[in-house]
Amino acid sequence: MLPVCAAAAGNTMLPVFISDNHGESFYYLAEELDWDKKYHLLLFDAHRDANAIAGSDYIRQKLADSRYADRSGILNDLRKRSVIQCYNWIEPLMPHPLE
Repeated sequence: MLPVCAAAAGNTMLPVFISDNHGESFYYLAEELDWDKKYHLLLFDAHRDANAIAGSDYIRQKLADSRYADRSGILNDLRKRSVIQCYNWIEPLMPHPLE
């Protein structure tokens, strides 16, 4: 896994994440994105056959809840239960904060 930043117009820093495991992208984005903002994700490896995650609305709400500034507990629980997989990682991030 290799997190790097790329400068965009207007000195905005956009996170770029490279990994050999799609599921880790969820954890990186869940930890790094500001959940009060919206982002556009350009993904070159999206699969239209991705499964939905049961309870993904609950996951999305917990991650967006400002009381959980430290999301590590939520993310560790998801990791322990193997909820996020390489085929479903993007679904709990959409439609917010990713479009």
